[in-house]
Amino acid sequence: MALAQIARDTAMAKVMKPYQTHGVVLLAGNGHIRRDLGLPLWLPNTLSVGFVEVSYNGAFDQENLIVPAQRADPCFSL
Repeated sequence: MALAQIARDTAMAKVMKPYQTHGVVLLAGNGHIRRDLGLPLWLPNTLSVGFVEVSYNGAFDQENLIVPAQRADPCFSL
């Protein structure tokens, strides 16, 4: 699983790099934009903005806490 994450992040960084000086926006899941393990490791000089239900304590340059979504227990019917 980790190798797939790294492969995706490096591929996205490679595609974005030529446009970085012009400004580019990537909408991706929080795992892909975390400074400590996502795309910012492969593409320096990025701004990482996370919209999260709980704090990740510095994993993003800017962290926006949102109200947790009400979800049914996916294991309830098992």
